[in-house]
Amino acid sequence: MEDIYVLSFENKEHHFEELHLNFCGRSICHPGHHIGPAAHPCYVLHYILNGKGMYQVDGRTYHLHKDQGFLMEPDVMSSYEADLSDPWEYLWIGFEGSKAKDLLREIGLGSQALTFDANCGEQLLCYINHILNCDLTGIQQELFLQGQLFHFLSCLSHEFSTRPNYFQHDKQNYYVRAAEEFIRAHFSEDIKVQDIADAIGISRSYLTILFQNILHSSPSDYLADFRITRAHEQLRITDIALSKI
Repeated sequence: MEDIYVLSFENKEHHFEELHLNFCGRSICHPGHHIGPAAHPCYVLHYILNGKGMYQVDGRTYHLHKDQGFLMEPDVMSSYEADLSDPWEYLWIGFEGSKAKDLLREIGLGSQALTFDANCGEQLLCYINHILNCDLTGIQQELFLQGQLFHFLSCLSHEFSTRPNYFQHDKQNYYVRAAEEFIRAHFSEDIKVQDIADAIGISRSYLTILFQNILHSSPSDYLADFRITRAHEQLRITDIALSKI
C-alpha cells in the first residue's frame, strides 16, 4: 500500500516533441510496498525524500536511501520495493521526447548510470508540488509544465556538476574504456564515431569531449591510429598481402 499523489498528462496533445512531461507524483509507501516487474513507455526519474528501498533492473539490485534516486528507461522491465523497517517516501517525474535520451546523457544518466546521489530533495519536491497544484489550462498549462520539467532537470544537472571529481572521472574512464574495447573488437569493420557512441550509450559530442580530456585525441584520430598500428603489426608478423591489409 502507499499514499499517493499523482497527476498525469499522458495522451494529451503537446507542442514539444523534443521533451515533454507525461506524469509526476509523490508516494509515501507502507513497509514492503512493491511495484513491478513492469515496463514504462517513457523515462521515469525517482528521488527518495525519506526512508529506504530496493530497485531491481537487468539482474542488478540497488539498495537506495534518502537523497538518492534512480532512472527507469523506456520499455525496460524493472521493479522496486519499500524497505520493511524504514519504507521510503519518494517523488517521481515521467517524460519523453526525441531529445530525452541525449539530455539525460549530458546530465550524466543513462543505461550505465541508473542511480544517483543528489542533495536537492526540497527543491525537486517544490517543482513537483507546483505541477500537482497547477490550475492553469490550455497552452498556459503546457508552457508552465514545460518550465517545471526543465527546472527539475536543471536542478539535477547542477547537483551532478558539483559532485567530487573522482566520481565523474570514474564514469568518464568507464566510457573511454568501453569505447576502446568496441574499437578493438570492430576496427576492421566500417565503423564511424557515431557507431562507437551508440554502442556505449552516450552522445557523439560527449564521446569527443571524453577522448580529448582523457586520451588527448579525437575518437576519429584514435580509430585511425589504431587501424594504422594494427596494419603495421600485420605487415611485420604475417604474410598477408599489402593490398589486403
